[in-house]
Amino acid sequence: MGAFFLYKTQSPVNINAVKSLFCAKGFIFPPLLYEFGSWTLLHYRKQLIPHESFNVIQSCTSLFAVGTFVYKRYGLRKSLEVALADYCAGQLDKEAFLGAYALLFIKNEHIAFLTDRMNLFHVFTNDDNSIFSSSFAAILKASQQKFRLNIPAVIENVLTGYIIAPDTIVHGVHLVDDSYRRTINIQNLSFLHHSLSDLQIEPLHNTSFEDCVDEQVMQLDCYFSSFNNLVKEMGGLDIGLSGGYDSRLLLLMAKRHFKKVYAHSHFHSVITSDEICAEKISLAVDVPLYRCAEAKQATEMGIEEFESNIENISVFNDARVIHDYSWLLYFRTRWYREAVLRDTRFGMNGLAGELYRNHDNHCYHKVKVRDWVKARVLTPGSSISVSLKMLNDNLDYFLAKAGITLGIDLSCYITHYNTRRYYGELFSVYGAAVRMNIDNQLAFSLSPFLDYGPRIASYQILPHVGLDGRFEAAMIFCMNPSVAAIISDYGYSFDKREPLSRLAKCAIRGLVPYKLQNIISTIRFDKTIPISKTFETVCKLPLVLRAIELMKSPCFGLNIDQAAHNETLVMRIISIGIMLLKYDDCIEY
Repeated sequence: MGAFFLYKTQSPVNINAVKSLFCAKGFIFPPLLYEFGSWTLLHYRKQLIPHESFNVIQSCTSLFAVGTFVYKRYGLRKSLEVALADYCAGQLDKEAFLGAYALLFIKNEHIAFLTDRMNLFHVFTNDDNSIFSSSFAAILKASQQKFRLNIPAVIENVLTGYIIAPDTIVHGVHLVDDSYRRTINIQNLSFLHHSLSDLQIEPLHNTSFEDCVDEQVMQLDCYFSSFNNLVKEMGGLDIGLSGGYDSRLLLLMAKRHFKKVYAHSHFHSVITSDEICAEKISLAVDVPLYRCAEAKQATEMGIEEFESNIENISVFNDARVIHDYSWLLYFRTRWYREAVLRDTRFGMNGLAGELYRNHDNHCYHKVKVRDWVKARVLTPGSSISVSLKMLNDNLDYFLAKAGITLGIDLSCYITHYNTRRYYGELFSVYGAAVRMNIDNQLAFSLSPFLDYGPRIASYQILPHVGLDGRFEAAMIFCMNPSVAAIISDYGYSFDKREPLSRLAKCAIRGLVPYKLQNIISTIRFDKTIPISKTFETVCKLPLVLRAIELMKSPCFGLNIDQAAHNETLVMRIISIGIMLLKYDDCIEY
C-alpha cells in the first residue's frame, strides 16, 4: 500500500540500488517479493502501518493495492476482498472506487492495472515499459545508464511548478496518463481504465444559488460517508487546519462523518492571526488541535541542519519538485509528517478547495490562451526571468500537452469553463496531488477536493461562483454558522459578504484584461518588488550556492537575478537545482 516496483525479471535492473532507495525513503520493512511469469513485483507496505493487509488472493488471482481507496464504501480488507471477487466474476465496478490508488490484478502471468480516474496516484514507466513503479526516483536508480535531462520539462517545472504528463524531468521515464497508456503494447499487461472525456459537464444555469450550495454539500456528504469504515479502522483522521476556506470546509465535513477527528497547525515563535483563528475553529467544533512548533523555515537553520533536512526530503519527495518549492520546507519532510500524524494513520488535506471559489479570477466567456496562461498559470515574474524565445517555446510545449489531455484546442482562445477544467485536471493532478503521493508512503492520505466525485460536481456551479469566495463561504455557513462567523486571516468572517475593498480587488483581477494585467505585473516585478529576503539568506548556504550555479547554466536560460524578486519562483529554482545535484548519478545533460 505504500509503494511498488514491478519489472521484467530478465531486464538489466540495478535492483540493489532500488532497494537502497526505498530503504532511504523510510521503508524499513523488507518488501514482499512475488514472481509472475516474466515479471517480478516488489510491494512495500505503508511505513507507519506495520501490520497492514494490502493484498488478497482468490482462485489463483491476486490483487495488490497502493495508495488510499475504498470500494463500495467498505473498509480496507473488505474493499480488497470484494474488489477481487468482483474482478474474478467479471463484475468489477470501476465507478465504485474512490480515492487515489493503483491496483494490480494478477492472474497467472497476466497483469492488469487500474488507477484512479483523475490520475491522482502517479505511476511511472521507462521507454521500453520493462519497469512500472509508484516511484519516479526508483526508475532513475534502476537504470545502469544515466538518463538525459529533459530541458523543456525542467523549464515547465520552474515556470508552473509542475510537469504535465507524460513528461518528466528526464527523457526515458514517463508519467503514465490516459494518452500514454494507449501507446503501451506489452504482452500479458493491460489497463482497466476509464477515460476522462465525460468530465465535460454542463454548468447549471437555471438552478438557484441556494439549491446549488445544498447540492454541493450533499455531494460531499456522499463522498465523505464512503470513507467512514476506513477512517474507523485507521483510528481516526488528522487534518491540517488554518483559518481559511478550504480547511474549514474539510474540518466540518470530517467532523460531520467521522467519530475521531484531530487537527494540526503550523505554529511559529510569534503567534500569527491564522494560528489564533485555527484555535478558535478547533474549539468551536471540539476537535483537538496539535500545535506543531517543530517546523523551521530554511532561514532559521544552520548549515548542518539545513543539509540534513534536504537529505530527508530528497528521497521522500521522490526526485520531484512541486509548485510550492517543497525542497526548502521542513513540513515537506518525512519527519514532520510523522510528527503531525501522531497516533492516527489517515490524513486528509484541503488541497484544491478553490474549486468552490474563482481560482482563475475572471468572468469572461472566453479569454486569449497565452494572455491567461501568463497571468494565471505561470508564476508571477516568470516572463522577465526567461528569454522571450524560451518563454514562447515553453508555452508551445506545455499547451500542446494540455490541449491533448483536456481534449480542446488551445491555439487561440479558452472558455471560462475550460480554465476551470485546467485547474482541476492538470494543476490539481500534476501540481497539488504530488503531496498526496508522497504522504501515501507513510500512511493513508487523501485530498477529497481533488477526487473525481467532488470535482465533476463542482463544474456545475460555475454560473454561481462569481469573483469571490461567497459560494464556499455559504457551504461553510450552511453546515456551521458559528464556524463561518470566526474572523479569518483575511480580516473578515465567512458569514457575511466580503468587505468592499476585497470585492473591489477581486473585481479588478476579474475584469481587467489579462494582457494589461501582464504588463502591470512585469513592471511591478522589474521595478518595485524587492528581492526575496529568504533568497538573500539561503543563498549563502554552500548547497544552495551550488544549486544556483547549476541553474545558471545557459541551457536553462534563466535570469535568476530577476527571478529573485518572486520568492516562490526563485525558491523553486533552487529546489530544482538541489534535486539535480542529489540525483546527478542518474542524470546527464
